[in-house]
Amino acid sequence: MKDEYYTTSDAIEPIIKYIDRSKIKTILAPFDTKDSNYVKILKREGFKVVYTHISTGKDFFTYTKEELEGIDMIISNPPFSRQWEIIAKCYELDKPFMLLIKYNGMFESIAKREMFRDKLQLLILNKKCRYMKDYAKPNELYQIPFTSYIAYNILKRDIVIEAGEENGTTK
Repeated sequence: MKDEYYTTSDAIEPIIKYIDRSKIKTILAPFDTKDSNYVKILKREGFKVVYTHISTGKDFFTYTKEELEGIDMIISNPPFSRQWEIIAKCYELDKPFMLLIKYNGMFESIAKREMFRDKLQLLILNKKCRYMKDYAKPNELYQIPFTSYIAYNILKRDIVIEAGEENGTTK
């Protein structure tokens, strides 16, 4: 898939402290496989992780609220080419979520602005995020500047700027 990039741990580790462990036990990673760093890190942190991927026959857009009984949160790095549709679907499912996004063009249309009205939460990573195209080549990284997480019913404030440095390290 041309839109398939894998998130490195340095873009995932900062979000762990924002997940309320008293409320969040089971997390859906709907664009991930067992090899995903989201799956590995969230499991390591003690969460139950349900992961699905379109390559295994589960299309995220077919989920219903009823199917997500027992799921407390959705976390992933969705395909950027469909991120706005995915965000809208997450709001429709009405589950807390955190999605890694590119936010250029975030407010470019009335429809997008309306989608975020009274719901938008942002966790801005103060660093460039790196992505792998192939798990077999972990040193072959691509950088996308100014990537953030859009969140819903997770953060204590609507906008949180994560401490860090431009070179990709966090404090």
